[in-house]
Amino acid sequence: MPRSYAESFLPLLYNALEEEIGLYIRTDDRIKLVNTLYEARQKCGDEALDELMIFQPEADVVFIAKRSTELSE
Repeated sequence: MPRSYAESFLPLLYNALEEEIGLYIRTDDRIKLVNTLYEARQKCGDEALDELMIFQPEADVVFIAKRSTELSE
């Protein structure tokens, strides 16, 4: 079984928590990144990370956003 490097992606999740809205990430392997981020969040077990949602608005974009962020129109 290949070794998982999911824990090395935890800084992305914690950085998203520190931002007002979240993080916008460009990637050439969106599916792999999303799966790794979900794995990192699950393995970490930190309930604070439950505040985050992962969006995939485009084929080369992942957006990690806070659930509680409300933007004015």
